[in-house]
Amino acid sequence: MKRQRSSQARQRFHSNREMGSGRRRRRSLIARDYLEEEIIKEEKVTKDLDDHLSYSFKGFTAKAA
Repeated sequence: MKRQRSSQARQRFHSNREMGSGRRRRRSLIARDYLEEEIIKEEKVTKDLDDHLSYSFKGFTAKAA
């Protein structure tokens, strides 16, 4: 005979399914944090590079004029 799930167990099962399993959810959160950090680093590098390029370009045009 199949054991009936209590309504509490059923609710717990569904809420877990919606959230994704704890471990999977944690892993995706960690991955998202890591990616956000990488993106921030990337943006900082490109900004520094842009500043550097625009500065050297200004210097170059000043010399050429």
